[in-house]
Amino acid sequence: SWWTDPALPCVRFDDRGLILDANQAAVDLLGVQLVGHHWHEFVTPGSQDQVQSVIDLLRDTGAVASRFRMPTSDGHLVEFDSYTRPVGAEFETTMRPLATD
Repeated sequence: SWWTDPALPCVRFDDRGLILDANQAAVDLLGVQLVGHHWHEFVTPGSQDQVQSVIDLLRDTGAVASRFRMPTSDGHLVEFDSYTRPVGAEFETTMRPLATD
């Protein structure tokens, strides 16, 4: 249950992927302001239809654990495990950064 640690990076977003809230740990991890952007701008660029199918899958499954590797604002790669779950009409993703060399 690593995703229950309140100190971990966490974002909350709506059913279209718009980030509504992000804690400071998430901003520090990814190196950019997140609120007001769509989550898929940072993680998985794609069409709104592609994003919607993933969001529908998240709602249907109840929770999804995944691993991402993505560039930060300064061009470095950051790798993290994520745990995403629906919370009411919104979604929450908690990230666990992986050790880097």
